[in-house]
Amino acid sequence: MAEHESVRDALDPGILLQSSAVRFFSDEAEHLLALRQLDVELLPACHANVAILAELAGWSEPEAAGAEFAVPYLVLLAHCDLLDAAVDGEANGTTDLLAIAGTLARFWGLIEDDLMPQVGPDKRHAMRQSIRIRLAERSGALRVETLRRQTWEPPNALDAAAAAGRSACIVLFYEILCGLAGREPNIEIGGALSDYLHAFQLGDDLGDWEADLAAGNHTELLRGCVTRLDSGVPFTGDAIARELFLGGHYEKYTAQLIRRIDEIVERLERIEDVKTDRLCTYIRGKRADAVFLLTEVVRTKFDGMAAAPGSSRDAAPVVRHSCLTYPLFQRLIRAARAQPEFQQAYGDGWWWLLWRLRFLIYLRYRRDGRSQAEIRVVERDGEVIGAFGLMPNGELSTAIVVGTPAERRSAMRALLIELDQHLTQSTDRVWAMTGSDFRSLTAVLESRGFTRLPTPWSRATLSLGPWTWTWTTRRNTLPGVRLEQQVYLVRATTRG
Repeated sequence: MAEHESVRDALDPGILLQSSAVRFFSDEAEHLLALRQLDVELLPACHANVAILAELAGWSEPEAAGAEFAVPYLVLLAHCDLLDAAVDGEANGTTDLLAIAGTLARFWGLIEDDLMPQVGPDKRHAMRQSIRIRLAERSGALRVETLRRQTWEPPNALDAAAAAGRSACIVLFYEILCGLAGREPNIEIGGALSDYLHAFQLGDDLGDWEADLAAGNHTELLRGCVTRLDSGVPFTGDAIARELFLGGHYEKYTAQLIRRIDEIVERLERIEDVKTDRLCTYIRGKRADAVFLLTEVVRTKFDGMAAAPGSSRDAAPVVRHSCLTYPLFQRLIRAARAQPEFQQAYGDGWWWLLWRLRFLIYLRYRRDGRSQAEIRVVERDGEVIGAFGLMPNGELSTAIVVGTPAERRSAMRALLIELDQHLTQSTDRVWAMTGSDFRSLTAVLESRGFTRLPTPWSRATLSLGPWTWTWTTRRNTLPGVRLEQQVYLVRATTRG
């Protein structure tokens, strides 16, 4: 059905919100309008969100849809928020509990009175059925999520399925807008919306972890964190906080979150015959927020490690190698393979090939001079738990930090001391090229005066069955290859 004009377009959304409450609930309207979930100040954000969904649904004037349908969208979100709060034990008294049914009835009233007349009679049953299915799907997801969050079981596919179900109200509104526009919903769009909303919830858990822990609400963040604790360590707030901020779980969790967001945007941009500009722009804004939080936390943590009293005393001893020997090269490969960032950055196929061709690769290093790098190594019982290299051309290699949380902290302190000494003494240009997975390294270097510069180099990833292959390239010439921009950081020379 083509888009239509309505006399309601000229009305103030706040007036529409109040009039709809009075129309459906008369005496109860005052209580509903007092809910924070139905604050008129939320309407501009609802307008923008509906416009995003309308663009996905094929509306030629998304802003018009945003203006017309912001109120039913807000009422639907209010119902979902009130239901979530009740399930989580956070409902604000009897008023909130009673409003669960009120907001749902109000949403149905708006659908039947205002939206259904705009849909052809032959489509109305299907739309009603879709609404019922999505609301039931969301209730089932809340039930599964509640059970999962009462345990300490590691995150798995059940959590992802529950998160997809919780996003059903947003997907539902997208489907409603598709029906009003006379289009069939795009399955890929629905999947991308669910995946993004799951990622958004994962990010939201970062700020609520203390309250969640105190309330016994074991989110994916907390359950993933306790799986990293050493055997026998109790699941206390202090232990979880140490692992979260000092043990590296915060960085790993946030880096995975950012990577997931990037993949969602890439999927959206590949969908044909659907405009996704508004949603991609919105998601990139949320990604920037996540990158900022990660950078600030990592910078504060690592600077605190280097500057804290006793840091030098607590740091592990560093062995300085004047060149890269073949035995040391093999040990560094084994250590890097155990580091989460390297595991994420390079696929199994790449590691399999690297290990089998390690001698030939080392010979190449000898020919091009990279074997003359000075290597700083932190060891434990003969195994490498920390290392980085200083190349003759001024390049800093990506750091390796592995082991238990205590070992990683000790190794990081030692390597930071070595890095600061090198930067203090060096008068030449120092630079590093790394991938976006290594956000800890990026934050450390930026806090020490390094500047990001544009680079033509990207990391290419190709998945073939169970194997993933990764390489660095200036351009992509193969189908099915995913490119990710490399991060190039430079500290200017201090020579006059």
